[in-house]
Amino acid sequence: MKKCCKQIIEITTEFIFMIEQTQTIIDKAKIYIAEHLQEDLRRENIAAHTYLNPEYLSRLFKKKTGMLLSEYITEQRINHAKKLLMQPNLSISEVAIKSGYANISYFSKIFKQKTGLTPIDFRSQKDNASKN
Repeated sequence: MKKCCKQIIEITTEFIFMIEQTQTIIDKAKIYIAEHLQEDLRRENIAAHTYLNPEYLSRLFKKKTGMLLSEYITEQRINHAKKLLMQPNLSISEVAIKSGYANISYFSKIFKQKTGLTPIDFRSQKDNASKN
């Protein structure tokens, strides 16, 4: 009986360690993404940073976060762009580049898809809200 209990405890401990390790990998990927938002982020680079196969990282990321890796990157870039748009001294093209978009028209298209507003309209709306 003792041997069986000991074995169950060992298996449970290993399982808990695996779960914690998996979360750490996802956190590492998120941190890497945050630190490299304005670069050309590729799944292969993120996977290399976490020492995982790109396919496996994608599946694991989706399983743990409920989002595709590409969706998460886009979400983070748009959130970053929103913060940058609050700075009136930055042009829209500077915001796009600092958010990881080399093509300004593509940035505007994605921004509008995700927020319902163009970057210019978003900035104007926030300016008007802060003046009221």
